[in-house]
Amino acid sequence: MAKPECYGCPFLVTASELPELEHPAHQMAVANRLAIRDRLVSLAEVVGVDNPKQLGVHLLLLIDGAFTQRRLFGIEGFDVRLKPIVTQLVDAD
Repeated sequence: MAKPECYGCPFLVTASELPELEHPAHQMAVANRLAIRDRLVSLAEVVGVDNPKQLGVHLLLLIDGAFTQRRLFGIEGFDVRLKPIVTQLVDAD
């Protein structure tokens, strides 16, 4: 996200450009987000947080929000420090 050539997540862009839920490209975007969420849940399980599913959902929301901010405001307007937010989420869950 910190590189100037980053324009956000291509899967999120695809989902917004092709909003029909049954469109194959939209379904591929959803599958991507579910796979990322599942990976985050798995990692949360490995480190032993109390509620790994909730943490996985929260982390995916944070990631998607960061991609959206980056897409909207560009590199100059993107001043998000994710590490403190992730630390708070992990500590809370």
